[in-house]
Amino acid sequence: MSRSPRIFTSFARSITGLAAMLAVTPAIFGALDTSVSAASAQVAHLQVPLADVAPANVSYQSNFKGQRTWVGPDYWTIRWQDWSVNGQSISVEARANRSAALMTHEVKAGDGTLRASIHIRADEKVSTPAGFWLGVNGPIPDWRSSAAYADYRAFAGVRPDGALVIRDRKFSEHIFKATTLDLAQPFQLILETDTQANQVNIQIKAIQNNIEAGAARLSLPADSIQGLVALGTIDHIGEPLPRNQPATRWHFSDFNLSGSLLAFHPDRTFGPIGWTQYFVDQNVLKMSVMMMPVGETENQKVQLQLDRGQGYETVAEESMHPLSRSAHFRVASIDTTRAIPYRVRYLWNDQEHFYNGTLRAAPQASPQAPNAPINIAVLNCDRGYVFPNLPIVANLKHRNPDMILYLGDQFYEPAGNHGIERRPLDRSSLDYLRKYALFGWANRDLLANTPSIIIPDDHDVFQGNVWGAGGRKVPPGGDEMGGYQGEGEWINIVMRTQSWHLPDAYDPTPIEQDITVHYTDFTFGGVSFAVFEDRKWKTGFRSIWPTGESIPRTDLDALDHPGAVLLGERQEKFLADWASRDTDKVKVAISQTIFAKSYTHTGPELKKNNVDLDTNGWPRTPRNRAVSTLGKARALHLVGDQHIGILSQLGVETWTDGPLTFMATGTANGWPRAWWPDTPGENRLPGDPENTGRYIDVFGNQMTIHAVVNPEPGSHLLTAETHTQYQIADAKSSGFGLVSIDPNTQHATFNMYRFNFDPNQPEAARQFDGFPITFKRTSEGWLRITP
Repeated sequence: MSRSPRIFTSFARSITGLAAMLAVTPAIFGALDTSVSAASAQVAHLQVPLADVAPANVSYQSNFKGQRTWVGPDYWTIRWQDWSVNGQSISVEARANRSAALMTHEVKAGDGTLRASIHIRADEKVSTPAGFWLGVNGPIPDWRSSAAYADYRAFAGVRPDGALVIRDRKFSEHIFKATTLDLAQPFQLILETDTQANQVNIQIKAIQNNIEAGAARLSLPADSIQGLVALGTIDHIGEPLPRNQPATRWHFSDFNLSGSLLAFHPDRTFGPIGWTQYFVDQNVLKMSVMMMPVGETENQKVQLQLDRGQGYETVAEESMHPLSRSAHFRVASIDTTRAIPYRVRYLWNDQEHFYNGTLRAAPQASPQAPNAPINIAVLNCDRGYVFPNLPIVANLKHRNPDMILYLGDQFYEPAGNHGIERRPLDRSSLDYLRKYALFGWANRDLLANTPSIIIPDDHDVFQGNVWGAGGRKVPPGGDEMGGYQGEGEWINIVMRTQSWHLPDAYDPTPIEQDITVHYTDFTFGGVSFAVFEDRKWKTGFRSIWPTGESIPRTDLDALDHPGAVLLGERQEKFLADWASRDTDKVKVAISQTIFAKSYTHTGPELKKNNVDLDTNGWPRTPRNRAVSTLGKARALHLVGDQHIGILSQLGVETWTDGPLTFMATGTANGWPRAWWPDTPGENRLPGDPENTGRYIDVFGNQMTIHAVVNPEPGSHLLTAETHTQYQIADAKSSGFGLVSIDPNTQHATFNMYRFNFDPNQPEAARQFDGFPITFKRTSEGWLRITP
């Protein structure tokens, strides 16, 4: 099997720090995002920290310029839509806890000094203090976590009443009333710190019209200032500003940092090129390039360059979409027999920026092994509390899968602090893009070099559950009536950013609200794949049983309403056509979730749960048609969504006439679910746990459980005060799936890896109990191979 070469950056840096932290030998084959000018060259974005460049006195001076919402590659802002660059200054809405974290500089431990200054002014009637966030850190000891989930330890700034303030979240606060300070006129805030013997003395003073308007001082533990430095606002004073009311703004310019405690990390930037997503089918490359939200008057053209053996040549140039901020490339005649280096070129601020990756050779391209085994990683449901997912990313780099599936809930609504903003469209698109950028930021090194299938699920469109009802707008009565909360144009931003690069749709006709579709099929590594959408057409059950009308939860025939839709006529026709073709090949279907209710307990208290009409066990009749079609194809079905991992055989007329379904556990599980049935399963294999075997779910569907990944009892009670985020992820059974398929022998091996395993343990110990399991495709379906 031909493999794409790993890409190493031109500078040599030690990666042993990450290896020691994760106890994994990393395989660095990541994307390279560089900015080249006559004076300087930015270095690559690796998943490992570079050595500190820390002379006696490091300094930083801002260079704000332009007109846009994105502050620049040195900063991560919360939220994107609340910040803007205006000429040589930046501004932020005067709402609570907005931050612009400077990522390239960090305050380190030790004795020494730090000095910061900023010119600042306010619109009338601001309602939040503004100034410097110090000791900015996140839940994970990583600079990306610190920037994206910013939480300050100390704050030094000015209040809306003109008073200077120093606040420590754990200890005390000092306020000094600066009576001569006029917030509407520019003034300078100067921060000075001196750290000695585990204590830091902090002073903040204001200078206006060359006159000192006041100062505040406070002594705190030295670690209060260790971490990133940010500009931002803190909690409201008085009544919070209504969400739908335009906010007044704070304005900042001439931000300076210096001091012996300051460390410089030139690699810690993000953008203007964010990341890439690609797939090659029938020698046609489709690639999405995710960009940062640069200004409308700035360069909108993005180029794709390939190196086919004679150096990089430009093969395509496209403009960014104005709302999704993505550029999309389609290039024919791709040679899949060898790896092809590529780079994305973008000219911004008079500098060339490049982002590098490799189109890997197709698995079947090697003459020594025409159809070698292919390895498929399966991920879903990332609640965000372990961002940037260092153990999983390192593990996947090490395993180097041929394809990665991201099967929905790439993020959840609270991702990156703060909830969601649904309208207006320009702001809601930026709100979505910031949250989706966390997914890209964590996975960019994988996506740059590995074909991917990415399909959105409910949380990706800012809904807890989706019954798509053919794409209509949700009518009065809520999501359970069926439809989408977002306008069609906004939903299409999600579809464009996540799924545009998939092979062309089987039938691209849009649904209601002109929402696009992406169900499709392709052949990869000698295996036939189908991707379908199990949310877009599904009936909202409250359109059948309105609020106030009893749902027939125990009458299975009445619950199976004759008018209820699951996949819809179009997709049922598509699956039937796909199932009838290439019957000699292993067939793999991909969708969001399983065709059964495969959990018994749910919620923060893991209480027993009966009927759940969000699962695809309902509605039963169209479910049975889909299961029968997949069964006739003798297909594997790869899914996510439920926050637990299960390998099960589904059935309709018999226990084995449906697909063998592999549901991968979540990347970072949040809302817990468990499979704790009251009775042991029937027809279990010797040695299998009691919760495996044959069961009939609450909708009357047959399923045979072969292995299950449950959360640890009591995991829902764990908190960040007593456990690390990694410990919480492990207890909640977080991790990922890996399926190895041999198209020659038609064997499939299913692996379910823990989030944070010890690589010194044997392979089996790194996986959840019950895995790995191997099956063989036969004329009767999938037969389990027992040891």
